[in-house]
Amino acid sequence: MVPIARIGALLRDGLTGWRSVDLRGVLFGHRDASVLALIALLALALAVAVIRVAFGRRPGRAQVGVPALLSWARSSPLSFMRHGAVLLSLAGLPFFMIALADPLTRRPTVSETTEPVEIADDTITH
Repeated sequence: MVPIARIGALLRDGLTGWRSVDLRGVLFGHRDASVLALIALLALALAVAVIRVAFGRRPGRAQVGVPALLSWARSSPLSFMRHGAVLLSLAGLPFFMIALADPLTRRPTVSETTEPVEIADDTITH
């Protein structure tokens, strides 16, 4: 469990990690699968929308009469929160598609990550 005081440091480290990613060096191993999944998801959403329009609500079905007793109740100032789950899902969709595409980044070699070290020859000869 991470103490609350370290959350800022974790966020800074995460942002630093994202900034260090070179997008030119990223290769996608399954790009076609990701594009196909996105097309299928959009087609499914479009099909559901068309079906809802085609088979719209008919009067009298699935409607409940609500008495006028509730007319005094005003909407809550937090009523926009009901869309939070959908907004979070939509915000995560690009990250899901990138993860599905299986990004491969070029890992730096040992010679790129370490600086050359000079070895001092301080041996004493007798």
